[in-house]
Amino acid sequence: MKLISGMNRSRRRLRTVISEHVEIETRKIRQENQLLLHHYMEGQSRMIEMDDSLRYARHLQNSLLPNEARLRELAGDAFLLNIPRDVLSGDFCWCHRTDNLLIIAVADCTGHGVPGALMSMLGLNLLNRAVIDQGLTSPSEILRKVDHGMQETFAQHSEQHTQRSYDGMDISLCTIDIAHRTLRFAGAMRPMFLLQDNSLTEINGARYPIGGMRFDRERAFPEHTLPYSDGAQLYLFSDGFADQFGGPKNKKFSRERLRKLIYSIAPDATAEHRRQQFHEAFVLWKGVTEQTDDVLVAGVTLSSLGSARDDSGSVL
Repeated sequence: MKLISGMNRSRRRLRTVISEHVEIETRKIRQENQLLLHHYMEGQSRMIEMDDSLRYARHLQNSLLPNEARLRELAGDAFLLNIPRDVLSGDFCWCHRTDNLLIIAVADCTGHGVPGALMSMLGLNLLNRAVIDQGLTSPSEILRKVDHGMQETFAQHSEQHTQRSYDGMDISLCTIDIAHRTLRFAGAMRPMFLLQDNSLTEINGARYPIGGMRFDRERAFPEHTLPYSDGAQLYLFSDGFADQFGGPKNKKFSRERLRKLIYSIAPDATAEHRRQQFHEAFVLWKGVTEQTDDVLVAGVTLSSLGSARDDSGSVL
């Protein structure tokens, strides 16, 4: 009997010890869970604040850069397809009109997201200084001025930065002379496409960017001049469209498919229809594949320029 009584006491003590241990461990787990929940809520709060900041930054970026409505004010029958990879974009369109000249550019800055957006603000400022403040109209001279400004901003002319900095942008820029019906083009790593009389003319820009890593102090951006006829359509692209992976074999859309897409759109199609065609082609090709880069396409029907307004609001 004494043996059985001792065994029972031992069991009760063991149950007490186990119960106390379980209670201690349970309290620890509750505390750890509360701590994890606290950190999770803090993280969620920071993410919400970051998302709000990014959305507001996007609002500011959109306020400063020309949108499709602004492009149509200056160019008439025109469209702008802008598909950022992230909330903020490193691609931007810039345009200015005065007298009988329309100057339009599509630029693709280094990076995307926040870094690309900051670079786009620098590019916008440098273009404004070159064209609006200094009155330049030659595409070649404008790009040289912008290139110098970007070099100065990042001190890329100094020995310590010459081989290390990749900050810069690719750009295609056109000056359209409405009175003489001519188009002048210069580019840095980006081409222009001109569709007229059922023929597509493609002119490549220089094989180096604005800014970026360099071994030469001076860069020239060759200028090309060509006439245009009624119904001619100008297209400028960032590289995000042609470089998007997708399709049945997960390959790049490619510039060749881009040419075929331009040809496939009816020459008398409205700007809205052309934008829709480009957008549908991009979405269909991308499918479920992740978007690789920002995408920007600008299209202008050159024969519609006479009914648009210049930056002073006067009808030309």
